[in-house]
Amino acid sequence: MSTIKSSRYITPIRQLVDEWDKRLTLLSKTIDEWITCQRRWLYLEQIFSTPDIQLTQETKIFSQIDKTWKELMRRTEQQPNALKAATQPGTLELLQTNNAQMEKIQRALEVNNCLVEISEENNSFILFN
Repeated sequence: MSTIKSSRYITPIRQLVDEWDKRLTLLSKTIDEWITCQRRWLYLEQIFSTPDIQLTQETKIFSQIDKTWKELMRRTEQQPNALKAATQPGTLELLQTNNAQMEKIQRALEVNNCLVEISEENNSFILFN
């Protein structure tokens, strides 16, 4: 984009180039947040899906995140176009909010001295307090 924007021939299409620059910047930021959200959700979903978890506040927060994440994935499945899905109004903000909440949940797990050990043989979790 910088090459196009610095071209001396850009004048007639400057507005179009600026619009695409904004879209692509938003797409890039959203994809970065999306990947982070997916990684954290996958990790926490396995923890909170076990019936042994007794962290009520964190469970409530994750339940809401889980709901919004699954809704986002349903919308994306219905409209499988990366540019359209990632630039929908509110998508970046939703992902940023979910990421911030999941980071707090992970910190709460650490603060409560909960160490999560994943057993490779049977895909179970052991929590130590």
